[in-house]
Amino acid sequence: MAETPDFDNTQAHQEGWAIFDCAGSGNGRWQICRIDCPAEWNEGDPGYLPFEDAQFENDGAAWNHVVSRALAGSEYHRDALACVSLHNPKEWKAILLKDPRVRQLLPRVSVRAAA
Repeated sequence: MAETPDFDNTQAHQEGWAIFDCAGSGNGRWQICRIDCPAEWNEGDPGYLPFEDAQFENDGAAWNHVVSRALAGSEYHRDALACVSLHNPKEWKAILLKDPRVRQLLPRVSVRAAA
């Protein structure tokens, strides 16, 4: 989908991940990814991120973080998954394959996206 998702990445940034615009990616445009180079982010806004190194080993680890927090009851992390489910069905399907428990968080969306 071309439009920009309505999701505030502020909290995600503080945790070391975000929903990034990955236009041109074969995995879809809007993706949950780790912040690869936090030190570069802090160059333009010193202290914006409370860390200098990536907080996750890879994007899959960022997915795991978002999913586990959503399953633990975090509305913010559930909203992140809902955003991806609506704006990047390919990424949503990949998350479902990795951890089918997310289906319980967004039953109507997951049925539509998995079709």
